[in-house]
Amino acid sequence: MSQTELTLIVAATRSMGIGLNGSMPWQGLRKEMQYFARVTTRLPPQAAPGSVNAVIMGRKTWDSIPPKFRPLKDRLNIVITRSAKDSLVSPLPPPSLPLTEPLRVSSLERALACARV
Repeated sequence: MSQTELTLIVAATRSMGIGLNGSMPWQGLRKEMQYFARVTTRLPPQAAPGSVNAVIMGRKTWDSIPPKFRPLKDRLNIVITRSAKDSLVSPLPPPSLPLTEPLRVSSLERALACARV
């Protein structure tokens, strides 16, 4: 089985805080958001045509993204949530069809399995 490359991006305060009242604990991160978009949409040169990267996040992170920016474009959005019904993620739609909702899964293992498709 081939190895899957993962790139992890985490934003945290000095005290390891990652959120505050349903949003980020800081404002004005235009350059950081551009960096996030660039890293999460960039494909390796050997990627198959029509491939997209996956962005895996928790439900509260998904909820904190303003609706006008959801789903994150040009990426497969996968949300880990306790209320997921994993049967919804199989089979996945073809990459050519834009997803208007994220794939909802109940575990990191399931999210990684969906991202490998």
